[in-house]
Parts: sequence; C-alpha cells; structure tokens
Amino acid sequence: MIQSGYFDWHPSVTVLPVTSHLRETPLFRVMVATHGDNNLRVPSQVMVDKAVSVARERVGTVFGSLKAEVMLEVNRSLAPFLGIAK
Repeated sequence: MIQSGYFDWHPSVTVLPVTSHLRETPLFRVMVATHGDNNLRVPSQVMVDKAVSVARERVGTVFGSLKAEVMLEVNRSLAPFLGIAK
C-alpha cells in the first residue's frame, strides 16, 4: 500500500503489486529479497509502473512488510515515474 494514512477514511486504497516474474527494468521495478518480515518465498519485484486503486474491502490482510531501505527505493522510483520529482 502506498497511500498516505491521512486518507484512511477513503473507500479505496492505492497499492503497488509485487511479482516473482522478474524483469530487467530497474527504473520502475524494485527488487525485494526474501526475508522473514516480508514472507516472500522467492525474490520478487515491486511493480512501480502498475499502481492501482481498489476498494478497501477487496484488500486482504497484511502478509508482510518491506524494509525501510526497500521502501525508500520504491519512493525514489515512484516519484519520477508519476512525474512528481524534479
């Protein structure tokens, strides 16, 4: 989930999917190694280029979390992809 907590009241939430189908596109696919906190079984990528908003009731329970340095890389990839970085 990439949506700010300030919008917890909103009926939808914006997310970035995660995939195990790896691509050589480092500008908008962020690598995530497996570790205990994220519960991933194989190395995966956050798909910065596939942001989508969905109804909150369609989102399941939290299954893991990403390390702060991975989220920083996601943020650094997301801002230019959306055109909000200078």
